[in-house]
Amino acid sequence: MKVLAIRFSAMGDVALLAAAAKAWLYNNPSGELIVCSRPIFQPLFEPLERCTFYGADVKKTYKGLLGMKMLADLLVNEFDFDHVADLHDVIRSRMLSTFLRFKGYPISRIKKGRAEKKKLTSRTKKQLLPLTHTVQRYLNALPGQVQWRDEFLPIFQNRNINTPSNQETTIGIAPFAKHPTKQWPENRIVELIHKLTHQGIRCLIFGTPEERKHLLRHFSQNTLVESVPDTFSLKDEIKLIGQLRAFIAMDSFNMHLAALCGVPVVSIWGPTHPYAGFSPLGSSQQHMVQIDLECRPCSIYGNKPCYRDDHACMQGISVERVYKEVLGVL
Repeated sequence: MKVLAIRFSAMGDVALLAAAAKAWLYNNPSGELIVCSRPIFQPLFEPLERCTFYGADVKKTYKGLLGMKMLADLLVNEFDFDHVADLHDVIRSRMLSTFLRFKGYPISRIKKGRAEKKKLTSRTKKQLLPLTHTVQRYLNALPGQVQWRDEFLPIFQNRNINTPSNQETTIGIAPFAKHPTKQWPENRIVELIHKLTHQGIRCLIFGTPEERKHLLRHFSQNTLVESVPDTFSLKDEIKLIGQLRAFIAMDSFNMHLAALCGVPVVSIWGPTHPYAGFSPLGSSQQHMVQIDLECRPCSIYGNKPCYRDDHACMQGISVERVYKEVLGVL
């Protein structure tokens, strides 16, 4: 079977699609996947055999209803597939899949569990129960009955931790997230990095150029703190992450990327919660740092302000706790 899989955003969700794609292809040795997403995400799927990627610029070239009609026509003309899986379930992907349905293709669609997630984040009638992981939701929407297993990791086969003993242990740190509410206080990140470098651990900072520059001003005299080069592409970052001993991240794209590289991830959780189905894959699930509060989670994506106005979920996580977790991973 040849399946067209549609998912345009967000970065972390598309990264998790790469994991689902590997699992599905493994269980369907004669199957093929065509992934339609934004061009920037192509490196996530390059390691996968029998997986073809098409980058669609949905902000310009394929914008709006007519753009989706153009994209549907192009996909039919350029690729050979017999099933369409809408793994996004938003207006844009629904338009595209509807045009493809008109052309005779069977459609399956992801079940996001919106009602379950609403109960999970409710202030008054919260149901704190683990929901289906996003990777499994993708697999449930693809043809067949594939179950995710951690043995499918890593997705990117560039893991190498055979560092000579006379070199520093190097870890990655991504203290930023799309939504500020998911970020640990800056002063605690700074204190944590100082403690780690005091132990001779080299820290490599990930983030946008502006974010990295902002954080690095605290370490002008610390030679063990460096930034990922501004010129690095996503493909370069994937190769770099695979060489690290460990990674520290918020609930973010970098958390998922490091886990897919097979790198142990210490993740810090605040207003969001692993129960929503976005926890890191593999052994990194054993290193999720969070505190129990009756208000958690207050948001699925971290895009809502703290209604307590004290950000207790992040303020309550100590530097010492994260520090010990990192040392335990190393």
